[in-house]
Amino acid sequence: MRGPSGFGKTLFWIGRSVAIVVAKEEPMNKDEVKGKWEQAKGYAKKKVGKATGNRDLETEGKVQQAAGKAQEEIGKGHRKVEKAVKDLRDKAEGN
Repeated sequence: MRGPSGFGKTLFWIGRSVAIVVAKEEPMNKDEVKGKWEQAKGYAKKKVGKATGNRDLETEGKVQQAAGKAQEEIGKGHRKVEKAVKDLRDKAEGN
């Protein structure tokens, strides 16, 4: 599956009906991957907690999802800064 600007899309399936679609021009860094993983674990905890009536587990899942999202966003910020520094370096070198 190709995105509108030619970037590939990767599908990650979580459960039966939820998919995270990621279109990237560069590979994800460790913070982004860890953040996605934490979001997936949080989602699972939230659903199990809801299904079993365990409000503590459901809340723990919501918190873990939010923490994973924050970690992913930090990773995206790092990647953007690294790209900007690389672009400036390339421009300074005349590439």
